[in-house]
Amino acid sequence: MNQIKTTLITSGLLATALFMSTSVHANSSQLVAPCATAESTKNGISLLSTECPVGNGLWANMKPKHENSDFWLQCGVYRKGVSSKNLARIQLRVSEKVSVKLTGKGFQRCLVGPYKAYENAVGDMTALRKNRIFKDSFIREVKLSDVVAIEPTVQTTVKPAATAVVAPAVIAKPESTVVDPAPQVEAVAEPVVVAILPVAVKEEPIEEKAVHSTDKLEVRRQAVINGNTYLVPFIGGDTESTYMEHDQAWIRENFASATKICQSLDMSLVSTEQWKTLRDSKRMESESWPLQLPYWGENEQGMFMDGFGTKLKGAALLNVVCVK
Repeated sequence: MNQIKTTLITSGLLATALFMSTSVHANSSQLVAPCATAESTKNGISLLSTECPVGNGLWANMKPKHENSDFWLQCGVYRKGVSSKNLARIQLRVSEKVSVKLTGKGFQRCLVGPYKAYENAVGDMTALRKNRIFKDSFIREVKLSDVVAIEPTVQTTVKPAATAVVAPAVIAKPESTVVDPAPQVEAVAEPVVVAILPVAVKEEPIEEKAVHSTDKLEVRRQAVINGNTYLVPFIGGDTESTYMEHDQAWIRENFASATKICQSLDMSLVSTEQWKTLRDSKRMESESWPLQLPYWGENEQGMFMDGFGTKLKGAALLNVVCVK
């Protein structure tokens, strides 16, 4: 009986999410036209065009940098795509449509929006972060003066039975970087489950996962400056802390994990002086190091791109650079 009840509740979540994801409301964002396509993922999430601009991340307490901008809310980067259960969890907390964009490495970037009002994006981000699966969601700003205006090439209504459906071969099947701890849920056949109200559902606790264990460590970037060797490590395997920049996956770690990674290489986190030396060298820009997030330094210092450090909470997820 408990299993039947759980199935019905989960079914209600999925049915509600599918209804909300297919609902169309007027969105006057300038990003709608260049981002629209007739394609979708295997579980019905809209697939954004390859030319769709996603802008730059607004980290920590950063405010919009431009007067005329629209916004996305990034809800993760996945290898296998957003599961139906996570789609339901997202849609129950946000006011705009959930879409995905394929990256150059075959990952799927989960995006909510676009938003014309920054305040609306912040409101949805705050609501979404209350579910700890999405605690690292953040806002991306798109400068509209850089967006080329084009006419939309997609119809607003697509009939499921139409013969002119895009061939399945064009849909990438990347693996997920976010572990969905809940069991996979099969598609619901009976529409009667829509009567189950999702507001009555209590979210399941999410089990913590050890991130690294025996995963293979790679060196993604390396530089020798004034006798010091700096390197950016990457640890493969499934981890929800992975994010994309320069069409490549990078790790974000808390302070304890970053310290442990560097110690495993017989190295340490950078000091303020070492960080300033690295930044002054301009190697990070010329060699395409990840620059969207600060890096961890010694003593729980968050090292920012201006060359200076600020004391942060050890739980923050930042880039990792090791030095010796």
